[in-house]
Amino acid sequence: MSENASTLLAVTNVTLAYGKKVVVDDVSLTVPAGPFGLGLIGESGSGKTTIARAVLGLLPVHSGEISVAGMNVAHLTRPQRAAYRSILQPVFQDGTEVLDPRMSVRASIREALRVVGRAQHDDIVADLLVDVGLRSDVMALHPHQLSGGQRQRVAIARALATEPRLLILDEPTSALDVTVQARVLDLFEKLRAERNLSFLLITHNLAIVDRLCDEAAVISAGRIVEQGPADAILGDPQHDYTKKLIASVPLLESS
Repeated sequence: MSENASTLLAVTNVTLAYGKKVVVDDVSLTVPAGPFGLGLIGESGSGKTTIARAVLGLLPVHSGEISVAGMNVAHLTRPQRAAYRSILQPVFQDGTEVLDPRMSVRASIREALRVVGRAQHDDIVADLLVDVGLRSDVMALHPHQLSGGQRQRVAIARALATEPRLLILDEPTSALDVTVQARVLDLFEKLRAERNLSFLLITHNLAIVDRLCDEAAVISAGRIVEQGPADAILGDPQHDYTKKLIASVPLLESS
């Protein structure tokens, strides 16, 4: 898919390194405006989370370019930085990664609203919580008072506070039990449709890709080995590495 005005994320010939060790080599990915999902699939250590860190501006690009809505992530101006934070938000494995244990749910979501200049009224916080399937009275609680599934929903509500167009989902259900996973996946599907969201999904879980993604890219040892429509890659893989992944982790039936 070529980059154009509707492109939200373009990773173009990107190489990433830790010191002198190259861990991602000449990777290109494109995520258009939503609703859309791109699944980046690979085993632990394949380089997929490293790509997510670079997209989030947490790791410098060794070569190539990462752009979000046409803005080069490595050279954001001050106004662009505010727009970038609004457009793109991460959701990690566990809500505890983004929720300050000292802050109530209300304060945490208000902080996200403040960063992008949105009003911080309780009714806005309550609406965000209801959107992710939580009661509004949860806003008075702290992270340790919530279940794992509730924490993840609060983290999603916090991400939605900026009214993003693109979510970076890094193993977003791997810390949850199977029942809670299914509910969170239902939530992502609902939000994707209602808010026209795009996802870059970082995962080793092929069943999640099957549920949430239109396209998939398979990464091994820092290089993309196969890329295309998700149903084609999952249903008729061409590369030996992809075949091995699918054989080792069979697809679950969609609920």
